[in-house]
Amino acid sequence: MPAVTARPNVDRPHAPYHDSPTTNGTVERIAEQAEKNLRDSPYLVLRNVLCDFDGHVLTLRGRLPSFHMKQVAQTIVGNLEAVQRVDNRIEVHSCH
Repeated sequence: MPAVTARPNVDRPHAPYHDSPTTNGTVERIAEQAEKNLRDSPYLVLRNVLCDFDGHVLTLRGRLPSFHMKQVAQTIVGNLEAVQRVDNRIEVHSCH
């Protein structure tokens, strides 16, 4: 598997989207879609990452065993519609 490169708190240009992220439950749908994408990944440890979406910023929270997995989580959710920035607050706790 190729190396994943991502930076915490990555900004990206405005993504086109059809719904305002503050109406019709779009905020909840984006956070739910992010969590679904993490659950559907082949990495079981990502299933416990929580996502919040507010003001075009997707925030990731939880604990993972490595910085690499933190980067993988960010990469999986980073291209969701309406997400302009990922605030990666995942804590890394190695199992020693």
